[in-house]
Amino acid sequence: MEATLNLEISKDTTINYESTIEDKIILTQLLDKLSKTQQKIIIGIFLKDYSVIQLGQKLGISRQSVNKTKNIALKKLRNELDGDTLWKMKY
Repeated sequence: MEATLNLEISKDTTINYESTIEDKIILTQLLDKLSKTQQKIIIGIFLKDYSVIQLGQKLGISRQSVNKTKNIALKKLRNELDGDTLWKMKY
C-alpha cells in the first residue's frame, strides 16, 4: 500500500517562524503559476522537507526529473518575482 503524499498548502502550513499571512498569500499566488507537478516538487522539497529521491519515488519519476522540474519551477518563480512590485516593496 503506497503512502499518500500531502503536498498541499493549507492555513496550517508552516513556511518558517517569521511567515505572515501575506507571505502565505504571495506564495500561494506564485505557486498557482506552476504546473501541478512543479507545485508538488517545490512544496515537497522546500516546505515538507522531502528528499529528491523520496519525491521521485512518490511521484513515479526519476530523481533527475525531480531536479530538472525543480530548476525549471525555480526559474519561473524568479521571473515572476522580478516582475512583482508588491514583493519588491515588501522586501
